[in-house]
Amino acid sequence: MVMPFRDLSAGSRPVGEAIRETVTTDLKQLGALRVVERSSLDRLLLEQKLQAHRQDLDISVVIRLGKILGASLIVLGAYQEVAPLMRLTARIVKVETGEILGTTKVDGPSRNFLRLQDRITATLLRAAGLPLAAQKFDEESTKRADLASLSSLSLYGQAVISPTEKERLRYLQAVLGQESHFSYAVEDLAALEKRMERYQSAAKPILDRELELLRRQSRDNPDPAAASLITLQLLSRLATQNQWHTLVRSAREFLDRVPTDKPLPPYADGVAMMLIQYDGALKDPALVLRDGEHLLRRTPSGTTFAIVSAAVQRAIERQRSMEESRQKTESEIAELDHSQRWDLCRIGDLCRSQEQYSASLRFYEACKIHHIRPAKEVLPLLVLSASNGGLWRELRRLLGEWEQLDAAATHKWRIDNRGWYPEDE
Repeated sequence: MVMPFRDLSAGSRPVGEAIRETVTTDLKQLGALRVVERSSLDRLLLEQKLQAHRQDLDISVVIRLGKILGASLIVLGAYQEVAPLMRLTARIVKVETGEILGTTKVDGPSRNFLRLQDRITATLLRAAGLPLAAQKFDEESTKRADLASLSSLSLYGQAVISPTEKERLRYLQAVLGQESHFSYAVEDLAALEKRMERYQSAAKPILDRELELLRRQSRDNPDPAAASLITLQLLSRLATQNQWHTLVRSAREFLDRVPTDKPLPPYADGVAMMLIQYDGALKDPALVLRDGEHLLRRTPSGTTFAIVSAAVQRAIERQRSMEESRQKTESEIAELDHSQRWDLCRIGDLCRSQEQYSASLRFYEACKIHHIRPAKEVLPLLVLSASNGGLWRELRRLLGEWEQLDAAATHKWRIDNRGWYPEDE
């Protein structure tokens, strides 16, 4: 059983929790020891009303907890940082007798934390009668990368104690944003994402049934106001699932069922607003113009007229700006000398800077095909162009291609950009 490591400097709980988690993970991976799960210990601390004092418990209390959980050995430790140095101490206690079987103290630069921790773990294993396992830690410790900062360890500790999976996910991503090689966070994130995929797979049939029920209720309800309110619920669900294309189609289908010779019923203006909003989110000015003009014709005095009119005007200005940018881009390309015109990636960069995203895709693709730059460098630019330009079908294709080449980078992009692009056709 591993207790949280105490901070002898300032009492920072997250770092102590992180050290406990990393040491526990190392011990569990050996397979030679049965390690008490952190959740079991935390549950017992909560039941015993000791949660708030978990890092400062008397040894007799810790031994009592160990006996309740069936542990035979307990690891107690502490750390102290005086930048740029760090000290780790630990002792291993036999639960049955309270005897201290071994102690250790290691010092070194904070950036070498992972190697310092390995020395602690190796000493503890020798005290537990596992010299071969300890030797393995000694040998593999030299391969450990440096930490850029202990802040990543603190973030990992926050992930460990996070009360929800969503919050845990956010902290793990933050850790890897600082320390991409932090193996504990990499493994935890992979396991968490697998669990979340299972949750989503289990929830999908339920969500699909709920969406279909809302569609049927919206279609069959004879009360226009009630049907409008149900449709708003449907659209909100679709929005949270990033099903923007389906949302736009559903809103348009509902509005098409409302007689054009009558004003929009109560709540239908909300449906109209969501239609225009997600037309814009799909980055297609033509959609905004088409749906916006239709709404302006049928609701010349409605509450949404001014807002829809402004959206239509922005779409017109957007199209005008895009045409001006196209002409400017063509002019700049024409001014390039012969050698520069063959630098297809440079022309792709130029097109992208002028928001000519379809053109930038063509040039980047040619750059990749002719191996002017490595595909690993060009694919992120292709994905960026497709995303910025609202070229969603191309984005889906490119993400699939990028994933085969660099799954980790693609996965990070999907996580970082979730909620900023549609996930349906």
